[in-house]
Amino acid sequence: MKALLAAATVGALAMGVSHAATISYTEGTRAQEPGSIKISDVPANPNGFDIDFMIGDDLSAGDVIQVFGRIVGSEDTYNFTATQAFDFSLIAAPLGTSGITDTNGPSPHQIDFKFTNTDTNLITTITVDTSDPVGTYGTLLAGSYILELDMEPDNQKRVALYDFELASVPIPGALPLFAAGLAGLGLRRRRKA
Repeated sequence: MKALLAAATVGALAMGVSHAATISYTEGTRAQEPGSIKISDVPANPNGFDIDFMIGDDLSAGDVIQVFGRIVGSEDTYNFTATQAFDFSLIAAPLGTSGITDTNGPSPHQIDFKFTNTDTNLITTITVDTSDPVGTYGTLLAGSYILELDMEPDNQKRVALYDFELASVPIPGALPLFAAGLAGLGLRRRRKA
């Protein structure tokens, strides 16, 4: 019983050390969204812009990263690390745009969101365009990622705004406590045997 109580205490303490933050960025020459941090045009290079540095160097329990960007017929690149699974969603921006919005060139604009997990080399591509509504488009596993946004077809006359969010998937609050209790029972059983 003491082992079970000790394991439950450790589990409860572990649950309390997480941090939760929401960070928003407005990229490039786009009008700055209220409450966001203004960043310069994101480069289309292998490293891109580190979008998790403002929330403690990783996307972890309770964290949300929002990006309001502008893509001009080419590619934007971001990088981040997620310590647990996360959802990728198109969202509505405070100034009125949502998801993918045409601003110049033939319509519809289509953007490929290519997530490369550099830990596993697994690539997940989610393609969205101006007709797609806001909402969650996928859940990805924990890992270090390079996120490349590529407008299709490549055309310097095409310009679009994009509004997306990466949000950690919450772990049920009782799960760590339950796991600690099971571990305690396992230790107790091992002692009796």
